[in-house]
Amino acid sequence: MPDQGSIQLGHSPLLPPGAVWEAVLARDLITCETRASRMQGGQTNRVWRLSGGVSVDLVLKLYDPKAGNALFPNDPGAEARLLSAPEMHSLTPFYVAHGETDGHSWLIFRYVDGAPWQADPEIVAGLLNRLHTSPAQSALRHVPGGSANIIAQGRALLDAIAGQDLGRSLLDAVPQMQLGPASELCLIHGDPVPGNILCAEGAAVMIDWQCPAMGDPTEDLAIFLSPAMQQIYRGHPLSAAEETRFLAAYRDQAVVARYRALAPLFHWRMACYCASRLALGKRAYQKGLTLEAARLSLSDIGEL
Repeated sequence: MPDQGSIQLGHSPLLPPGAVWEAVLARDLITCETRASRMQGGQTNRVWRLSGGVSVDLVLKLYDPKAGNALFPNDPGAEARLLSAPEMHSLTPFYVAHGETDGHSWLIFRYVDGAPWQADPEIVAGLLNRLHTSPAQSALRHVPGGSANIIAQGRALLDAIAGQDLGRSLLDAVPQMQLGPASELCLIHGDPVPGNILCAEGAAVMIDWQCPAMGDPTEDLAIFLSPAMQQIYRGHPLSAAEETRFLAAYRDQAVVARYRALAPLFHWRMACYCASRLALGKRAYQKGLTLEAARLSLSDIGEL
């Protein structure tokens, strides 16, 4: 574990930037005995566990200002607002502080002792039931859903590779349907993948709230059920039985029916997302692309 002096230097990607560390120390959120250890997991931002001293067990999250895309924005302000809202405390980690230092946006919350979700899809359905009936958060972006919006997002994700064979193949494979925006919007997480759902003793909370919205609840269902996201974060997709159990446990079967109608477009959009990640050299998304393409019966979607 690095000592306090090496943390203050902040030159290594394994350590928080020195200016951020000094800002957090100045707020009396940590002590000179506190140590930072880099945590694994996040695909977008850097996270450290802060421990040591008197009752210090926190998480420091540092946002990547260059991250974010048409499907998964990266909004530090939105995450801070949600974690600090009293009505969200049963769904989120306990908020401590947030700020911006030398161009670095950061957030601190209490460490959650839990493991990423692996089994029992009813737990996630129950979590989304509670989230989707939570009080509205009017300051958040709006994601009305519907076929036109989903197609627009997919096309935006393909911008960088639209002229390549894979990009053209996906643009040609857009499922043909017309379904309007959701009639009612609710609070959605925006990224409820297994790695963002921490479970302990039958209870669960959601982390990584950097892309929430007032939106169509089918968006959350689609991200959780995505074969690509399950492959990336859990190592394998949901089985047919797990998917059935999840959808049966979700509170609003009208939303489930809407999800089923939009599912081909959701799989197509996720295939576009995987292709966009491949374009950035993220080879782990090749398997995800193959899985989503299979749901669309695209047997030779190709590679980058």
